Amino acid sequence: INLRGHGKLEGLENLMPLRGLIKLDLQGREVNYISLYYINYLTSLKYLYLNNMNLTGDLSFLENLTDLRVLDLSRTGISNISILSKLRNLNELYLGGNKITDLSYLENLTNLIKLDLVGNNDITSIYALRNLINLRYLTLPITNPKKIQDYSAVASYYYNLTYKNFDLGDSNVIVIKEIKTIEKEVNKDDKFTLPDYVEVTMSDGSKERFKVHWKEKSADTSKPGIYTYIGSVEGYAGEVKLTLKVNGEIPYGMGNSSSNILNGGFIIRDSEYIYYINRENGSGKIYRNKINGAEDRLLSSNTAEYLNVYGEYIYYVSNGSIYRIRKDGSEETLIREASASYMTVCNDFIYYFDKSKLGIYKVKIDGTSYSSVVSGGKWRLDSQFVISGEWIYYTNYEDKSSIYKIKIDGTGKEKLNNIPCSQMSVIGSSIYYVSNGNLYKISIDGSNNSLIYSGNIANINGYSNHIYYIDNNDNETLYKMSLDGSYRVKLTKKSVKYISILEGEVYYIPSDNEDKISKFYEE
Repeated sequence: INLRGHGKLEGLENLMPLRGLIKLDLQGREVNYISLYYINYLTSLKYLYLNNMNLTGDLSFLENLTDLRVLDLSRTGISNISILSKLRNLNELYLGGNKITDLSYLENLTNLIKLDLVGNNDITSIYALRNLINLRYLTLPITNPKKIQDYSAVASYYYNLTYKNFDLGDSNVIVIKEIKTIEKEVNKDDKFTLPDYVEVTMSDGSKERFKVHWKEKSADTSKPGIYTYIGSVEGYAGEVKLTLKVNGEIPYGMGNSSSNILNGGFIIRDSEYIYYINRENGSGKIYRNKINGAEDRLLSSNTAEYLNVYGEYIYYVSNGSIYRIRKDGSEETLIREASASYMTVCNDFIYYFDKSKLGIYKVKIDGTSYSSVVSGGKWRLDSQFVISGEWIYYTNYEDKSSIYKIKIDGTGKEKLNNIPCSQMSVIGSSIYYVSNGNLYKISIDGSNNSLIYSGNIANINGYSNHIYYIDNNDNETLYKMSLDGSYRVKLTKKSVKYISILEGEVYYIPSDNEDKISKFYEE
């Protein structure tokens, strides 16, 4: 009910039957003080506006209004606000232009989001506001000379305030200004421990490390996905967030793993089907098969390479051009004519090496926003690249095929090593790569380059704690090796050409029968 205005207002007793009233506006009115006590019966009120009224008496008529969310008592002449301690559901409280000095009655109003205290010029301490960490709007009395000297009570949430009329920099208080979200990436079943300390930015620009208390004691890496963990730091009102991306064999947000793509991308799966390239008689057609083996169905007669499953579509390359088709075989569409190889779908973009334009290019999955990531200069026609997170790792033929990295937006180009690379696989925070048949490991920042295994290997594919590879010194048979090279196990007796890994199952194409896809399950 809107009864705002000027002059006397009588008959508030007539509001008593309106026990379900939600909003009442009396601002500016002259009301008999005794009549105000009828408001106390309106216990459903959530919004009450009494600003610009003369309320120099006590405020006990508010005692039963414990469901209030917004209360405006601005410019009412009040000084005693003890009754407000009972209104713990308040979200907005406007007390500007009054004679308040004691704020202790506000200290438990922890649901407050907005608090206006402007004009209460005799306030000298704001210590009572220390617990109001949900505040996003706070205005304090501004006096000259200053009567409020200590702002430390609001320091923990100062930088969370979206509006304030005072500057903490005017005091000598140095507080936590910001704690950035921590982003980590691991592989499925990797061990990951939530950090005990986090780096914080202080209000003077310095960096410090503070102990963090996490709501959950440990992180679960048993299932691929993106997980958020919440913690707290003493003296900081905001949350500490850690985002953990747990990759399966196929990283989250990608249509296939880069290692599978470098092995031809001949097979991929989702929760129901396996999609594969049938090379029988050299056809290269796309088929799908129920995971339980109950169905084997032709989806596309195009000669396909580099299968990616992303959303409801299968993306692939045929004769260099990029296509997509629904998982049921309908709506086969040309996305872009190109001379594409190693095509990989990642977060709504398609990345590929173009053999005619010589460079790594990207285009949105709907065919728009085509652009170069890195191009120009000399490239090998079989130039490879892998995607991990926001980075593309590739070999630079102009620089002796050493490894470079560049962000997926084409910025931040950086050289990582001085050793030529013929193939690579990113596992966690390390790049495993082949050079002259030997296997090396280097951190993704270019540090800690080391030789893992000396031999004659090719076509590597990384999964969990192992590297799978073809050993050219042993009739091109398939092996697996621990990531530190400490042991090797032979997996096949016959020679193998390509390797793909899906949900722990290792698929391979035998060299003597490229029409066939074989598999075995790795424990």
